[in-house]
Formats: sequence, structure tokens, C-alpha cells
Amino acid sequence: MDPPTESCGPQHLDDVFPSESWGTARLGQFAATQHCAIARRERALPRRYWRLGRALDLARDKVPHGEWNEFLEQHGIEKTRASKARAIYRSFDSEGDVTGLSVEEAYDQRTRKFATRAQSPTGPLQRLTSCLDQLVRVIRELNAGTPCEDGSPAELHALIECLVQELMRLQVALNSSTSASSYEP
Repeated sequence: MDPPTESCGPQHLDDVFPSESWGTARLGQFAATQHCAIARRERALPRRYWRLGRALDLARDKVPHGEWNEFLEQHGIEKTRASKARAIYRSFDSEGDVTGLSVEEAYDQRTRKFATRAQSPTGPLQRLTSCLDQLVRVIRELNAGTPCEDGSPAELHALIECLVQELMRLQVALNSSTSASSYEP
């Protein structure tokens, strides 16, 4: 018996995989089909990002200070992906809220907690406290070498501006009254 003349491995069929012999219409149709298939699968990812973000957000509170990067490495989680997942989780109330979005769309729609807090405070002193808490969290994450979605220069500048405004309001209130409880925006 003669050995087979063709390999038993995967065969690239000219009519299934793009080749130089294809015209632009066929290449365009093939590319559009592949793009749609990719987009469909990408729509399932934001729910997984939300779940990952929830797990990491819960873990973040339990991991000792300075050991976050080690925790991520130990579990094979990229820092950037972890940061993006946590941002998506903190921005949406449930995983159902990201249904139908791509990961990039969900990330682009994330909320900036310090900006939200500054615009809709629950009380005058809570606004100042929340700005300070946010700044402390950002500084800790940056010092630990953890990527932080709130750590860009523009976002830190906005956070510092928020703190300066709140401190100035508090200073005015203290100058006009002996009690900080009269502090109003």
C-alpha cells in the first residue's frame, strides 16, 4: 500500500480561507462575516468583566496593603484587565446593566466616583470626606504600583480641584460661623 500523498493535519481549503485569488467583494464579505462573529462574542465579555471586577473589588479589601500586585500575579490576572474590570463593576449596579455593550463601551460609560460625589453629595462634610477618601485610595494604589483608573494626571487634577473647592467652602463657613455645621455649598 502506498503512503498517502497528503498530510492528515489541517487542510486550508481555498474556498474557506481568504487567499490572494479572492476579489475585493469576496474578501469584504468574508471580513464582514468574521467581524460580526467577533462582535457577537465580545458582547458576552462585559458580563464576565463585571463578575471579575466584583471578585477583585471584594478581594482588594482583604488583601494586605502593598500585596495587591502579588495577589494579581499569583492568580495570573493582568493589572490593566483587573483595573478595567473593577472600574466596570463599580460603574454598573448589576451584570445585566452591561448586557449588549462591548467591553470598551462599558468601560467608556464608567462613572468617576469622585466627580459624582462632588456633584451630588449627601451632606456638606460627607462631600469633603468622600473627596479625601478618594484621594487617599488613589495615592495608595499608585504607591502600591497598581494601575488605577482614577490615576491619570487629568483625573487627579480634577480630584484635587474638588478638594480645594470643598476646603475653601469649609474655610468660608468657619470664618463666618463658629460651627462647621453651618457649612453649606
